[in-house]
Amino acid sequence: MHMDYSSMSVDQITTVMCQHIASLQDRQIKTPQQRMLVALAGVPAPGKSTIFSALMQKISGHDVKYITVVPMATLATSPYPGLAPRRRVTFDAAAFVQLVVRLKKETVTLAHDHESWIGAPSLNHEMQDPVADDIKISFKR
Repeated sequence: MHMDYSSMSVDQITTVMCQHIASLQDRQIKTPQQRMLVALAGVPAPGKSTIFSALMQKISGHDVKYITVVPMATLATSPYPGLAPRRRVTFDAAAFVQLVVRLKKETVTLAHDHESWIGAPSLNHEMQDPVADDIKISFKR
């Protein structure tokens, strides 16, 4: 679901997002082995981290046990290496699609099952370089 949140406060945005997540949880009851993915996307610096932090505070009291944040700021390979220092590309769309496809294909397990995970990249903001498999996404429900 895409919405224009530009004229809303952080509290209004997170309230709407919580309602949407609750409806997704209701739908997930029919397919408990399927992972629920929620994306928060936008151009650099509009407040995604602020909104995400407020959202995590709101949903922490609900029946949400396993939440993993996967920032998609990973460096893409540039066909123009001379421009790399001036125009760093920090989103690898192909890698993002591969990760989403894998997350949707893999079956979610019960909390008492053996721990297994998928690795996702993070971004070392100080170095502006990706860190492969730095984020662990659990298979547990």
